[in-house]
Amino acid sequence: MSQELVATPHSYDELLDRLDHIKKEYRRVDQRYRLALYQMFADAMSIATAIEADRERKDQFLKSVGQKSDVVYAAMIFITDAKSEEARKKASKAARALRYLVDRIGVSVDNIPEALQKHGGIQKLAQLAALNDPRRKSPPIAPGSNTAEQGEADHFDVRHRKERKPVFDRQVQIALPPKLRAKLDDLADSTAIKIIGFVRVPTGEQPTIEFQDITALSGSSAQEENEDDWGD
Repeated sequence: MSQELVATPHSYDELLDRLDHIKKEYRRVDQRYRLALYQMFADAMSIATAIEADRERKDQFLKSVGQKSDVVYAAMIFITDAKSEEARKKASKAARALRYLVDRIGVSVDNIPEALQKHGGIQKLAQLAALNDPRRKSPPIAPGSNTAEQGEADHFDVRHRKERKPVFDRQVQIALPPKLRAKLDDLADSTAIKIIGFVRVPTGEQPTIEFQDITALSGSSAQEENEDDWGD
């Protein structure tokens, strides 16, 4: 390594310029990583779809992975080598996100990488899937059974999904003061919130709402889960 590269800049502006260069390089590396990860998910989804189309291959694959019903979830477990409960939860999120893209939004398998980027990644899509199509309650878990497997046993029924009415049929766009808008920007997608304000009904005009405060409800996360550890 040349002396020029390791030399420490003396001025504050030079230090900031170096940090800015590293930040830009980090973003490029992070984007390449995510695209590569999304492409692997797309390839796995393609294979899972092919396996799912053949009853014999489906039964054989599910048995080899130790699952009962969902081939996509089993494929996520297989490619991530998910053994711990936490790793299987991540595999479940990835499976739900992929199912939601293909079965609900109608994205082709070839376009999964771009669609994952467009829709905010695995975490956001898994949240949307959970809100729009929550899984049925599982039966009591038998002693010694795998809780992650039990939770996925009733994972998805395509016909049921198409018949369900989406949660987001009605969306309301609102104008907020900069301070309240900043609070919204800090919240993760699909965070449950409580809005405090007053209804104003001027004579002869449409009702309006004067917002006073926005608060994330207990249990909602203001930060999104990082996707850097999907391969754990």
